[in-house]
Amino acid sequence: MGALTQIKLIRNNSPYEAQVEQNEAGKFDVVPANGGSIPYDDRVPWAATETEFYARHMAVRLRVPDPKPDIVWAIWQRNVDHDDRVRASRNEEIALWADPGAPIAGRSEVRGSRAIYIDSSGDISMDATG
Repeated sequence: MGALTQIKLIRNNSPYEAQVEQNEAGKFDVVPANGGSIPYDDRVPWAATETEFYARHMAVRLRVPDPKPDIVWAIWQRNVDHDDRVRASRNEEIALWADPGAPIAGRSEVRGSRAIYIDSSGDISMDATG
């Protein structure tokens, strides 16, 4: 396991409610649409393999109205070739493993406190928190 990255805030600028699940901790939160935010206090789970990922990741589900599928972001931390980063993958309906997993937009380096931002199109990024 590498360095810890703590999430301290989640802000949702999308038009969709965001459901946030940290499956390793059994934590579930809802972030209102259109500028809603919540304080958050948990780490980004660390997963080096697909098996570890399915037990240890965050999922951010944007509840898109039917008939369109929900947008689901999976977020985890992984060291690939000595490059320890917070990684993310975007899918429909379910959080899926990606190998090696693209670094999340924004501040993907590990260690320290971060905020997750969901933009108006449903994309996510991370930045440092104060």
